[in-house]
Amino acid sequence: MDLANSYKRFVETAKQYLESGKISKPEFYSLALLQAIVRLEIQGKTEELKKGVKSIHRKVLQTYLTNTFPSKENSRSQEVNLYLSQRFNKGNSIEPDFIGFTLNSEEGVYFRETDDVPSEEAKESYFIRDFEQKEALLDFVDSLDLTALYDKLFSQSESQYEEYPWIKKCLAYESFERFLNKKNVNLKALNDTIRVISESTLSFDFYQVHSQYSPLRIGRKEIGANKGSKAAQFEVYKGELIFWFPATNGRNEEIVINLTDDLTLNETKINEVLEEDSQFFIESGLVGENRWPKDYDEESDIETNRMDTINMGKIPLNQILYGPPGTGKTFHTIEAAVKAIDPETIWESREDLKNKYDQLVKEKCIRFVTFHQSYGYEEFVEGLTAKTTEEGNVTYQIKNGIFKSICEDALAARLQINQEINPDGQVWKISIEGTYQNNAKTYCLENGLAAIGWPDTGSLLSEPQNDYFKSLGRNDQNSLKYLAKEMNEGDLILCIDSRSSVEAVGVIGSDYLYNVQGIPTRADYSHQRKVKWLSKDFSVDFKDLNDGKLFNLPTCYPLSRMNVKQVLNHLAENGVEVGEANQTNSAQNYVLVIDEINRGNISKIFGELITLIEPSKRKGQDEAITLTLPSSGQLFSVPDNVYIIGTMNTADRSLSMMDTALRRRFDFVEMMPNYKVLTGKIINYKEVLIDLSKLLRVMNQRIEVLYDREHTLGHAFLMPVVTLIDNNEHKLAFESLISVFKNKIVPLLEEYFFEDWNKIRLVLGDNIKANDGGLQFVSKIEQSYDEIFGSNHGLSSYEDKAVNFQIKAFDGEGSPWQNPKAYQLIYAKSPTGIQ
Repeated sequence: MDLANSYKRFVETAKQYLESGKISKPEFYSLALLQAIVRLEIQGKTEELKKGVKSIHRKVLQTYLTNTFPSKENSRSQEVNLYLSQRFNKGNSIEPDFIGFTLNSEEGVYFRETDDVPSEEAKESYFIRDFEQKEALLDFVDSLDLTALYDKLFSQSESQYEEYPWIKKCLAYESFERFLNKKNVNLKALNDTIRVISESTLSFDFYQVHSQYSPLRIGRKEIGANKGSKAAQFEVYKGELIFWFPATNGRNEEIVINLTDDLTLNETKINEVLEEDSQFFIESGLVGENRWPKDYDEESDIETNRMDTINMGKIPLNQILYGPPGTGKTFHTIEAAVKAIDPETIWESREDLKNKYDQLVKEKCIRFVTFHQSYGYEEFVEGLTAKTTEEGNVTYQIKNGIFKSICEDALAARLQINQEINPDGQVWKISIEGTYQNNAKTYCLENGLAAIGWPDTGSLLSEPQNDYFKSLGRNDQNSLKYLAKEMNEGDLILCIDSRSSVEAVGVIGSDYLYNVQGIPTRADYSHQRKVKWLSKDFSVDFKDLNDGKLFNLPTCYPLSRMNVKQVLNHLAENGVEVGEANQTNSAQNYVLVIDEINRGNISKIFGELITLIEPSKRKGQDEAITLTLPSSGQLFSVPDNVYIIGTMNTADRSLSMMDTALRRRFDFVEMMPNYKVLTGKIINYKEVLIDLSKLLRVMNQRIEVLYDREHTLGHAFLMPVVTLIDNNEHKLAFESLISVFKNKIVPLLEEYFFEDWNKIRLVLGDNIKANDGGLQFVSKIEQSYDEIFGSNHGLSSYEDKAVNFQIKAFDGEGSPWQNPKAYQLIYAKSPTGIQ
């Protein structure tokens, strides 16, 4: 790791923050934590806790930070926890490369950038790593004055909610503030709803979770508890702030209240639910003691409330999670996708994470595709699709594949698009009297119109068309048809000022109009559409976007080589402000999940675009590449806010057999069996103890010897069993274990060893079980050839018997699959190992 470059980048970034005074909370937390570690190290507050490394204990850091930057409204401990967690959850420009840390119960020393950190362990201490510029780093960080940044950052945060006192009572976590700043959060309605609930006879607790999706909840949460019992929560859904009562604790259906500016109506709806279901809330244990978020002054590390079972760190743009079956690749894909879109997301439970993932899928921020042998470029990028017209003719249209669609949406995410524009609409070209400046064009642009001539056709809404229309040339007929019948409200229209450039852009705002009087400057311009001209009086060249082609002669026609998002992005890049369609620095991230990525023909699917997914070749980078797509002729590049997450089952194909082009462009994250999640998970059934961790570990050791490590068995197969053990349902846990062997493990072993039952017996430990004990899962049957064929069979004299194997029935009395001792003896060396 090049810490010298990290140091240089850190100094430049820190100076920018101090000079501009602009800094976000996560960035401030990062600076504050680093300065605390530096100053405490200079003061000699280090201890030798692990392996001879001198580090600073977390409690010492907590004390220093709370004294240096006193809390403002928020819970002090919660702020400190944010200081200590954001440093390792946020992949921002202040990289945590300089910091190492130790864990409470682990002996190792960890560096976030290189190590797989056990997430279930809390961080115990922190230290500055040794590198050439360490002394310079200590001097620079020690000299930073963060007081002004702190005062400005937190004073702004509090003052903006002065008119909303009930919201202000709930300010405790940054996740709630981020929620408040989301589009469509009706602060007035939210503030009054909090008032209504707090003044009701039900003493709900208001508490928060580290989620941008729904951070403020009501229900019951004890002081010091990691989780609360949720009665309801606030969300933004389909552009509206809602108050949602979930279908839990036996409730048959959910209740959704859309909160509007009508506070009286809101209050009536809320009180109706609270009064009608008050008994339900009380009996379900959802009523608390009217606590507020700042009352939860816990000392626990918020990171221990996360299910961050793999060290995501700074999410790579392209990554593949690979490993044997059942190692949690799909499980971790959900986490990786959510973290890629919002690196600061923290959740209380797997259910919370899945809800967040489902919401992002619904919003099309996360998309999913499975590769297979017949999948190709046409489905992934773009291809031709046949369409039958009303006249019965077959036409061919360009259809975007999933990869092109998500890239276009990611580019559009950098724009704040005017709500009147249909992002999936058509782009039209119009020439009003000509490319030169003229009175007709001026009138149309100033009065919100798009108009063309040929008034003698009459209204084109009348059928059939008259003889005058039929006498026109094909280009003129098509121009009239396009304007009258094929344009739609929300489509984008470009007014040209030359064969290659555009001078105005607008959005279609009405259906077709036929005005027999035309316009004041051209009485023959009777065919009209109302247009909201979003920007005009500019001149931007569109030749490159139009595949190097000049605009054609027809007055009006669709520009099939470009789409709405590309046009808006092209205008923004050329400094044209299109109403609200302006570029923003903080674009929404998008994730494409590719399941079974190793099963597809990578060259056939990605084609020439495989180079474009490299981080250095993405749009906006110094080495960015733009290509022309073969079917549509459109210019295409991959934006840097598109993340690609693939999964790969190594039992299907070894990593060494992967396409070289893919291997060079993706980070590979190995997902192997995690025995730690099975540690201490023991089935206690019929006075026999089955240790799941030992069971899986021993079987995998045998598979590695007989086959390889890429065909081991994953821990995820046994997680349903673990759940039942945790619920103290050991009989059901044993039945679940039988089902796992019957439906998952044994079929996989048959596939791995091509029904070589002797090897399967070795994996299951049948060779060390007594022959007459009834505990072997696979029977070995030997028969002499004489018994099978009789004498004089004439078969080879090198062997005189046949050896067959038969798997015993899973059901029925006396079946070894129904005997817990048979499972225990898989890992026990001999029958004496029975407990």
